[in-house]
Amino acid sequence: MTVSGRSLVIAALLSAGLGAASAAFADTAQEVYVCKLNEGKTMADAKKVIADWKQMVVKLKGGDKYQAWLLTPIAAADLADIVWVGEMPDETALAAVNTEYRTSEAGQAQDQKFRSVMTCNSRSVWNSEKLK
Repeated sequence: MTVSGRSLVIAALLSAGLGAASAAFADTAQEVYVCKLNEGKTMADAKKVIADWKQMVVKLKGGDKYQAWLLTPIAAADLADIVWVGEMPDETALAAVNTEYRTSEAGQAQDQKFRSVMTCNSRSVWNSEKLK
């Protein structure tokens, strides 16, 4: 299986598992990023950028509803240092907050901070259905 194929399988499994664990929404839309830390960067660097993101995202229209999980491997193939799973109530809300993030000055500045610390080679969007 190719790296991108494995990434998609991992993303599907993570999306299904996190969707089932989500207490906030029965059916949600999730985005999954598979990322590697840039050379010389550490999880401490990533967590600093994430702390900045937490303060910024709630200021975006709809950003207060965005939920996120940071997954770091305990036992995994060398596919990623970080898997980011972001969740919104539905695809429309996810698309809207992504547009707001990509077009706002604050979002663009935040994106540069993320890129200085990590490189994400895969992004996918999933519907998540809570099963139990």
